[in-house]
Amino acid sequence: MPARLVWVETPSNPMLRITDIAWVADRAHAAGAWCFCDNTAATPILQRPLALGADGVVHSATKHLGGHRDVMGGVVVLREEDAFARRLREIQIPGGAVLAPFEGWLILRGLRTLPYRMRAHSENAVRVAGFLARHPAVKAVHYPGLPDHPGHAIAARQWRPSEGCFLFRCGEAVRRPCGWPVGCGCSPGRSASGGPKA
Repeated sequence: MPARLVWVETPSNPMLRITDIAWVADRAHAAGAWCFCDNTAATPILQRPLALGADGVVHSATKHLGGHRDVMGGVVVLREEDAFARRLREIQIPGGAVLAPFEGWLILRGLRTLPYRMRAHSENAVRVAGFLARHPAVKAVHYPGLPDHPGHAIAARQWRPSEGCFLFRCGEAVRRPCGWPVGCGCSPGRSASGGPKA
């Protein structure tokens, strides 16, 4: 039986593996399947799977979207209103899989600060990752902002560089003309892990 759905979680939890969404979506569509992406870790601030070819995106609103760990919920975003979307709604509403108004308000409250929180998460994460990468007692650091991460090049390509993606910021405010922050590991000079760029 041919596949009907290809599921991508990128960055994956907990190893932060990176998947090339556009590549997977192209192959899924060529096989007649949908491509859905779990975008919980990156959020729409850092990554837009629909723009990369995915047919649908899911988020755990309990995590970054809500931001305060005081609400449980999920979000499904579809590329278009089609028969599948209508069928999903037919299952969702009578089945009771809808948020109560207060939970909806809590998620909206969290969305107001999402860009600022993702900036802080990212700036802190790259500092911690860089510190750990240099520490002699640490064998490996799994963080896509470090240039030696196997998914670094894919992440750099698909994580919204036009918005000045924060994941590669390294604590430096100066940006190159292309929009990428200095110190991202893709720029000249020192890498995000602190060593000279190869």
